[in-house]
Amino acid sequence: MPTVIFCDNSSAIALANNLVFHARMKHIEIDYHFISTHIKSKAVQVSHIHSEDQIADLLTKLLSIKLFLDLRSKLTICSLDA
Repeated sequence: MPTVIFCDNSSAIALANNLVFHARMKHIEIDYHFISTHIKSKAVQVSHIHSEDQIADLLTKLLSIKLFLDLRSKLTICSLDA
């Protein structure tokens, strides 16, 4: 069973799944070859996730209170004051 990597960027998913190397993407050459090798061997699968469901955004982006609380609840993290 492959490890699933969720991504909210359709272009990144298309690039990862395309086995033809794009010369204009040299700045990500090492990462691209790493992930494309693992996709080809079926060890990794890249799947789309909507931006509002991207739990990692909780740790990396400025979010509205509502979205912050929603994503935090998906992590099952609660306040120590509760």
